[in-house]
Amino acid sequence: MKNKINISKTGTEDESQSPAQVEGKLALSFLSDPVFTWINSVCSFSDWENTRSVRVRDQVIFCYDKKDKEAEKIAVVYLFREGWAQQQELS
Repeated sequence: MKNKINISKTGTEDESQSPAQVEGKLALSFLSDPVFTWINSVCSFSDWENTRSVRVRDQVIFCYDKKDKEAEKIAVVYLFREGWAQQQELS
C-alpha cells in the first residue's frame, strides 16, 4: 500500500504552484507488543523489548532498562512514598 503525502510550499513567491506529490511506505515493524501489568487501579508498568515503563494514571513517570535493578528500586520507592501503591502491591 502506498501512502501519498501532500507537501505544499509556504512563503514562496510562486503560490499558484500545486502541491508536490510524494509517494512512500510507512514501514513500522515491532518484534513484540508491549506487555502491561497493573499494580493497582492507578499504577501499571509495561515491558517492551528491553525497556520497562512505569505509569501513573497512564502517564509515564519512569522509563528504564529492565536489567537496571537500581532504577527499579528507585521507581518502587517513589511509588510507595508518593502513596500511589502499597508495599504489598509492589512486592
